[in-house]
Amino acid sequence: MFVDALKSWTPPYAYMTAMSTSPYISEVSQKEFAARVLEKSREVPVLVDFWAQWCRPCHMLIPTLAKLAGAYAGKFLLAKVNPDNERELATTYGIRSLPTVKIFRNGEVVDEFMGVQPESAIRQIVDRHVSRESDTMVEAALLAHREGKTKEATELLQKAVDTDPDNDRAKSNLQRSISSSHALTTQKSC
Repeated sequence: MFVDALKSWTPPYAYMTAMSTSPYISEVSQKEFAARVLEKSREVPVLVDFWAQWCRPCHMLIPTLAKLAGAYAGKFLLAKVNPDNERELATTYGIRSLPTVKIFRNGEVVDEFMGVQPESAIRQIVDRHVSRESDTMVEAALLAHREGKTKEATELLQKAVDTDPDNDRAKSNLQRSISSSHALTTQKSC
């Protein structure tokens, strides 16, 4: 009886509307999974949210995932899979509890989490997998550093930190670059 009551529960209309109008969120079936998840994950990370209509924690997670999908504006895609309708996918990916979110990159599961998580925790997980403009700058800086262009490397790293103050990799490399520049400057003046 309790499960029947849960199955008849419907989420607030606003959340469902946000999901249905976002270009970054889609319902995915077994038939579409290869193209819309595995292939797309070669371009951007795809978060696959395994959820069910009767699952209240799933409906608690949906607004956060929808908000992040909009905020990241295409840096990742959100695919929703209902294991009640897509049992083969649930079996293939070992879904044992709901909600479960699996992150696909290059056709493979690279990360996952289960249950309702705070937005900050989900952001940390997503940030490990999305490409950021500042990461491109860090890569260019590391290349410049390997080529002996220390000043150029430091400038690129500073730009990366200015652009994305939350990029810890850029900050730590900037500190190292500044330290090595000081060491070189100190050595030259001795």
